[in-house]
Order: sequence, then structure tokens, then C-alpha cells
Amino acid sequence: VSAMTTTNFDTCIVSGDLTLSDEGLLTFEQMDTDNTVLAGERIVTSNISDKYLSGILIGTISEINDDSNNLTKTGTIIPAVDFRKIQTVLVILQLKEQPEI
Repeated sequence: VSAMTTTNFDTCIVSGDLTLSDEGLLTFEQMDTDNTVLAGERIVTSNISDKYLSGILIGTISEINDDSNNLTKTGTIIPAVDFRKIQTVLVILQLKEQPEI
């Protein structure tokens, strides 16, 4: 999922990771290192996503690591929802409008 931070709108890619699923964590990658991002930063769906409306809360950053290329960061996210204890599900029926080209 294309995502971004809520304070400075840095973008990243959030994905599930089978090795971290027992810990209840997600991973993120490809975050630019130009801005300072700290643990506790909120991550939401990005405005550049072609599938999701922007601003839907994904979770908060729990750990950040600089990649070996010194250009990007990766890390883990604590999801806003415990997927093992979901009681209510929101289903979005209206698709995101695509601009006409």
C-alpha cells in the first residue's frame, strides 16, 4: 500500500510480512531519508495511491532503519488494528475517482 507520514508527508510502501505477523507488525520501505522521521509517527494511506482514499490510518512507526544505500529507510509499523480481534469492518463501496486523461 502506498502510504505517507502525517507530519511531513514522506511517502513509503507498507506491506505485510509473514515473519512479523506473529508479532502483529507491518513493514515499510522506500522512505526518503531527507526528512527526520521518528518512532511514533502516524502512517496513513497516501494521496498518490490509485486504489485507496488518502488519510486512512494504517498505524504508527515502531522502528526505523537506514538502508545500506543511505538514500532510503525501512522499518516496522504497529497497525492501528489488531487483525486477530476485529469486531467491526468498514467496507468502502465508492471507488476512488480517476482523472480523465
